[in-house]
Amino acid sequence: MNRLLTLTAVVVTGLFGSACGDGNGVDTKGDSVDRLLAKVCEMAAECPGSSATQSEIDDCPLEIRSQLDQSDLAELEQFNSYAPARQDRIIECMGVAICDRFGGRLTNISDSDVMEPYRECVVTA
Repeated sequence: MNRLLTLTAVVVTGLFGSACGDGNGVDTKGDSVDRLLAKVCEMAAECPGSSATQSEIDDCPLEIRSQLDQSDLAELEQFNSYAPARQDRIIECMGVAICDRFGGRLTNISDSDVMEPYRECVVTA
């Protein structure tokens, strides 16, 4: 439970930023899909058994984006239209789901490692 609360706090702060900035190099003012992918990468890097350098975390969103087709991107763009409380629930759900399906090197994360948990979490949030 403690890990879930920590992940939720990290995700919410990282996704929406703070008045002083988030301090971790993630551009929280950019495209909403890029922000969401950045949070997924950060969460995956925090999973037990995962390892990642800061460079791998920084590169991860673009690598995943390059694997997504237009319909996946359109689906992820809908995230920004959800109420903040629902966005928080989706992010919290994805934090758990990504760790359940992913482990190891962050460079091995794929588009399906993002889209399948996202779709499941959107339905349950």
